Amino acid sequence: MREAIIHIPADELDDDGLTEFLARVHEAGLRDLSELACQSDGCLLVVTVDAPIPESTLDSLDYIHWWEQLSSSGDGHVYLCKITAESAGRDILSMEELGIPNSDLHVDDDGLTVSLVGDQEDISRGIAAYDTAGLSVSLQRIADYDGPTTALDTLTDRQREILQTAFRLGYFEVPRDVSTEDVADAFELDTSTVAEHLQRAERNLLSELLTTP
Repeated sequence: MREAIIHIPADELDDDGLTEFLARVHEAGLRDLSELACQSDGCLLVVTVDAPIPESTLDSLDYIHWWEQLSSSGDGHVYLCKITAESAGRDILSMEELGIPNSDLHVDDDGLTVSLVGDQEDISRGIAAYDTAGLSVSLQRIADYDGPTTALDTLTDRQREILQTAFRLGYFEVPRDVSTEDVADAFELDTSTVAEHLQRAERNLLSELLTTP
């Protein structure tokens, strides 16, 4: 297993209109920004900050399809945001779709730093995808990797499959496009079985994300 650290300068993100979002979360004291699920047309991000982000700020950004505050305490404020590609100017890059589920994001004043974990072929494919999308990236480091994986690895294979299918079908849209029964039909399973898988997957993910120091 290898890890590549790549950097995307802040001015590269201007074309996508994401600079303002990144600036606002950085001003709020960004602790963590994690990709929960991602497809080419949109991405679910979990954002943890020190101070609340004004609701008017989140509501004013066209590419935030919807958002929800998951928790608010002295230990931090956690938001779930759906970013859509429609207003961002280009398809959102999904490392999950590219076969690189172990990726991590870090935001600072200089731009976006991405950690890609996988074999050499997977990492090369991920870097090439950024280049194809028109983003100028610089490779900062590549080395052997033996560290922790992402929150998605807290899921069983079945939980991950059902969660990703539910996301693709529109289960997490607001208003919700499909029902639990629709997701169950895609797997030819009982609705109660799929509902339990989704609940356990959501609990595992949020438990991992909200308890990570």
